[in-house]
Amino acid sequence: VVIDRDAAARLGVTPDAIDNTLYDAFGQRQVSTIYKRYNQHHVVLEADPQFQLDPSSLQKIYVRSNTGDIETAVRGLDEAVVLFERAGDRWGATSARGLLAVWRPEDPRVGEWLEAALGSAEELRDLSQQRDVRIALTWHHFIRSRWGGDADTVEVRAHAGRLAELAAGLGDVANEAQARAVLTYLARMGGRWEEAERLSLSLRRRPVEGGSSIETLVGAVLVSLDLPARAAEPMQLSRPVRTADPLSVLAAAIEAEALAFAGRADEAWEHLERRGHVAPAALGAVLVDLCAAMVLTLLGRHDEAISRLEPVLPACEAIHAGPARTAARALLAEGLLAGGDRAGARALVEATNGQDSGGLAGALALRAHARLGVPGAAAQLEAAARALRAPGLSP
Repeated sequence: VVIDRDAAARLGVTPDAIDNTLYDAFGQRQVSTIYKRYNQHHVVLEADPQFQLDPSSLQKIYVRSNTGDIETAVRGLDEAVVLFERAGDRWGATSARGLLAVWRPEDPRVGEWLEAALGSAEELRDLSQQRDVRIALTWHHFIRSRWGGDADTVEVRAHAGRLAELAAGLGDVANEAQARAVLTYLARMGGRWEEAERLSLSLRRRPVEGGSSIETLVGAVLVSLDLPARAAEPMQLSRPVRTADPLSVLAAAIEAEALAFAGRADEAWEHLERRGHVAPAALGAVLVDLCAAMVLTLLGRHDEAISRLEPVLPACEAIHAGPARTAARALLAEGLLAGGDRAGARALVEATNGQDSGGLAGALALRAHARLGVPGAAAQLEAAARALRAPGLSP
């Protein structure tokens, strides 16, 4: 099969999605396991054999785009949970909840769902199920600790580390790379450069191929790691595709962050505008809108930054994303100060006192303090910017 990659990109279809769809139709994919008291039954997906006889069947196969109606898809996952529960397929229900955990992180049931699923998978000693739950737990805690320091990212690093081990043991190269990309990015954003370089070695030695969103994420993490030493050089960024895929959405934000850190905020904004996203509200607010507000603030476009921040603070409260909330308040304070509302800016900055979690959120809080003339804040900001290798954060 020859894929027209340019046409696929315009339609929001990845080569990986095409491969998976064809395998679903013409291969035999195990999609679930139904457990009974004394035995278990594998559920296998395949097309009706009458549609596997000649190539004309390809005309009847459709590939799902990343640019569809996400809210409708999320409602479909809710319905899937109910159907799996009625069928007695506990793991099918758990898998659907795992997807809901990523797409609807503000749901208060998410943490309970995932911990229960992990307990069940460990009880059954099913390594594949444990891997799948660890993926969801990694992203659940990643979103909540976005832009935080080492103290905030303890749980996500623990889950990503275990995910890497499980995936390696299962020979799952793609998900091992996904986990190591998360660990590399967190080390880089924590200023632990030697650790980040060490972790990146496996990503460079065993690249993920096939045009998948994991490949896009790995590429973005390596850009973030390499750009400080090549600040003035053009970098190979991910292809501009309007997408709802969370890994691709995050990749665009990571690349924009890296450009902004290097003092190339204008390029960062152009990159974000070209990409766009159709992620659900809360997820998009924490992954993209917050990043866009930072870039606009660095460009001095404070009114636009304030507008982009409108959905961010409610999303942070709903998800319990403390570091992102600190960053949003700091950026909003800068916007108010630029508009002459010094009292409002000071009130927001004071609300971040005692919430300095380090990382990028801590650096942005220091930047807001420095803008208000708080003694010592400018020197602390310079130190934080050096640790992040982000000269673009300096006023």
